[in-house]
Amino acid sequence: MISPEHKLHLSLAKRLLLRPRPRIWLNYIKYRRRIGRVRRDGPDRLTFAPPSVVIWATARCNKSCPFCHYYGALNPENAEDWELNVEQFTRVIKHPVVSRAVRICLYGGEPLLNDDLFAMVRAGKKRGHLMTVNTNGLLVRKRVAEILADPPDLFSISYYPEDHDALAEAIPLVSRRVPVRLIFLLSKDSLDAASRALDLADGTGVRSVCFEHICPDGASEDAALGPDDPRLAEIRSRMNAAYGKRVALRWPRRAPEATCRFFWNSLFINAQGQMSPCCVWPMSTYEGDLFGDDTIWNSERMTALRRRMRRGDFDERCRTCGYLFDDPLGI
Repeated sequence: MISPEHKLHLSLAKRLLLRPRPRIWLNYIKYRRRIGRVRRDGPDRLTFAPPSVVIWATARCNKSCPFCHYYGALNPENAEDWELNVEQFTRVIKHPVVSRAVRICLYGGEPLLNDDLFAMVRAGKKRGHLMTVNTNGLLVRKRVAEILADPPDLFSISYYPEDHDALAEAIPLVSRRVPVRLIFLLSKDSLDAASRALDLADGTGVRSVCFEHICPDGASEDAALGPDDPRLAEIRSRMNAAYGKRVALRWPRRAPEATCRFFWNSLFINAQGQMSPCCVWPMSTYEGDLFGDDTIWNSERMTALRRRMRRGDFDERCRTCGYLFDDPLGI
């Protein structure tokens, strides 16, 4: 019997096979063949391009969550400087490094606030990429016609208990056409909502639920769930038994039990062509110029982070991270 997780992987692989692009497949094969060795032994200057590229679609958001790793930085006065348009997006995905990525993810902020979002999804698919969108799902109903006309290859929808009813209405409108992954943020206050979230997933055609720890900051430190909290192990066991045969459930690991792949497999870019090593690092960590620096993927900053991670010398911002897992297709 094929597991729900393997069904999702096969679905994405099939979509990719229908868009044959040698530059993407050859890079992905090179990555898969070398990633285990280089993460263990180096070298820290990589000969393959990142198979995953995450691009900021907007710095605007229609929520203001105190546990957000961008809390206080979203909806800035200069939000238009962070707003991605089709011309900028096309320029980014034609870059020699980005053009070889398997997956392009549009991110924010709330990307469904960007009017050009589905034109960018269409452009990325035309060039052979798997196009994914990370969203809170509150605008799915409003933009359902555009979603069905130019469907992304995967919707990652963050689940917040206060939005349960809105998501219960919105997800069935698209889940038959678009694979949906639900993101559930684990905190001291959210554990009781896990069963309700999985009931929603099970009843609306959601393919996968990804559990993530909130990354503690000044606004959310008290809400963070410790990795050794006994309630977490109990809930994990209970949820796997109740839902694991129908929905792919992915649980995070914590450093130093595992090391992150981001420094080896992902490039995070804003609309200005600047880069950050990680999606949960502050907006202020974006720097450099994708179009003016040929070494941005193998910059001194990136090679130093890879070297430290290989040695178990985690950057301070990595020590409490709960994002240590592999995405579909092992990227």
